[in-house]
Amino acid sequence: MRGTNLPSNLVLSTCPEILTYAQGDIRSWHDLARLADIVRPMMGITTDVWETAMDTMGAIEASIVIAAVLERFSEIKNPGAYLRTLTIRSKERHFSSSPMVMALGRRTAA
Repeated sequence: MRGTNLPSNLVLSTCPEILTYAQGDIRSWHDLARLADIVRPMMGITTDVWETAMDTMGAIEASIVIAAVLERFSEIKNPGAYLRTLTIRSKERHFSSSPMVMALGRRTAA
């Protein structure tokens, strides 16, 4: 699995909504990736879009995006299209989940 420069505890504290779907503790990035795979169909994200995102971004980055999108689920009209757009931006090296998570953190703190 490709990594991220974000610590997992920061991601999970900034994006706690995904934890409501966990059946146990999230102890690793692999646990988060498995949980994101469980949550993403509930968000309307197809297997094809998810697999493309994981292939392009890496499983960790794609899982962080799922957690972040879930935090804003009521504001995002089409999570699948949103993930597809972020995947294209990632492929062009114009996307990282770090600013997304940091913005959510600032939003929560405000």
